[in-house]
Amino acid sequence: MVGGEKQTLIFEQGLNGGSQEDLISQLPDHLKTEILYHLPTMEAVTTSVLSTRWTNIWKLVPGLDLDSCRYSDFKAIHSFLDIQRQSRIRKFWLKIRRHIYDNDATCVTQWTDDALTRHRIQDLDVCFGYYYQIGLVQIPRSVFTSDRLVHLRLFGARLFNAEFVSLPCLKMIHLEYVTAPNEATLEKLISSSPVLEDLTIRRCNGNVADVLQVRSKTVKRIEMDHFAPLVIDEAPLLQFLRIKVNFFKTFRVIVFWGFAAKVDVHVSTGCAFYPYNVSSKVGVIGDFLTVMSSVRDLALSRDIWEVIYQYSQLESLPQFDLLSRLCVRLCSSDLAWLPAFLKNCPKLRSLSVEVWYDGYKKMPIDESFPPVLECLLSSLEFLDIKARVSGDSTEMKLVRYLLENSLVLKKLTLRLDSHPRNDDISEEILRLPRRSITCQVLVL
Repeated sequence: MVGGEKQTLIFEQGLNGGSQEDLISQLPDHLKTEILYHLPTMEAVTTSVLSTRWTNIWKLVPGLDLDSCRYSDFKAIHSFLDIQRQSRIRKFWLKIRRHIYDNDATCVTQWTDDALTRHRIQDLDVCFGYYYQIGLVQIPRSVFTSDRLVHLRLFGARLFNAEFVSLPCLKMIHLEYVTAPNEATLEKLISSSPVLEDLTIRRCNGNVADVLQVRSKTVKRIEMDHFAPLVIDEAPLLQFLRIKVNFFKTFRVIVFWGFAAKVDVHVSTGCAFYPYNVSSKVGVIGDFLTVMSSVRDLALSRDIWEVIYQYSQLESLPQFDLLSRLCVRLCSSDLAWLPAFLKNCPKLRSLSVEVWYDGYKKMPIDESFPPVLECLLSSLEFLDIKARVSGDSTEMKLVRYLLENSLVLKKLTLRLDSHPRNDDISEEILRLPRRSITCQVLVL
C-alpha cells in the first residue's frame, strides 16, 4: 500500500469510527483543509460525499496534487485551477504519466504559469514521466521570477535561457532529467537563489565539455548525478554532498568550503566494467582526495574505491585527520588494501564495509596487513561488516585482524546474509580473540 492510500484509509476509518466522526467533522474548516492538503486532490474530492458539512471543503484546500492517470480527459485538469481561482494555493503538484501532444504540452506550461502568477504558490512539482518525450514541456518564464516559490521540483521538463532570474525565497531545487540549453542556465538558477539550502541535479542534459559551477553561501545539501565536471565554489555551510559520475573521462570534482563541516560524500563512477586510465587523471584525483581529506563522514562506492587504490600505487594518499566515519563498498579482491587506507585515518571512530564477492576477478594484491594502526589503538569503536566469510578467506583474516588489534572497540556487527548462514563460521567468529575487553560481537 502506497503512502497516499494508507493516509486515505486511516482518514476514512476516522470519519466512520463512531465517536471519531463527530470529532473530525466538527473541526474548524481551516483544520479540515489542512488534513485534506496532504492527500491527492481526487481523494480529497471524494470526501464531499461524506456529509453536507464536507461538500465544499475540498475546494478550500490550499493545494492541488493532480495525476493525469486519474482523468479520462487530459484537459479536465484545468477545471481544478478554475475552481481554486478564489483560493490561495500553496502547492501545485502535477504528474503527467500518459502520452501527450504539443497542444497538451502548451496547456501544462499555461497551468504552471497560472499557478505561479495567479495563485503565487510556494511549492511547485511538475513530473513528466514519459522518457521519450522528455523536454516537450517547457517551464514558463514565471518560474524564474517568483517571489514566493520555496520548493521547486521538475522531472523531464525543459528550461530556457532566462535573461533575468530572481528567486528570493527558494530553498530547494530538485531537477531530474531536465533539459537545459547550457550549464550557465543551471548556474544562474542556483546563484539567483540567495537562501538555497537543498540542491539536487540528476541526469540533466548539458554539454559535458562545460563545467558546472555551484556557488551558494547558504546551500547545506548537494546531490549531483551529472555528466559535466563539477566545481563547488564558495559553499561554507555545506553539510552533505553526494556525487555520481557516470563517465570516468569527465571525472572532475573540485570543492571549496570555508571550514571542515561534517560532509557525507558518495562517489560512483558508474563504469565498473570499463578500464580506468588513472595515470592520466592523477592530478584530478589528487585534488579530489585533498578536498575529501577535510571531511568527517565519508562514503565511497566500489568504483571510486578501486580508483583510489590504483592512485595509491602511483602517489601517496593524503591524511584524513578529521575523518570520524567511513562507509565503503568494495570488491573482495580489494579488501586486503583496507588497512593500508586506514593508516591515513588516525581518528576514525566508525567503519562500515560492504564486500562484493568477485571470485572471477584477478588482481595482484598484498594480503599481509600492516602493523597496528593508530585508529585501532585510540579511536575505532564501531565496526559493521557485510561480507561472505569462510575459514581461510581474506574477509575472515580482516575480521581477525581488527578484533585482535582494536583496543577500544565497543561493537562488531558482522552480516552474513549475503549467503546461507553457516553456524560453524558464526561460532568460529565468536571464538576469535578480542583485544578490547568491552567489545560485543554480533553475527547476523
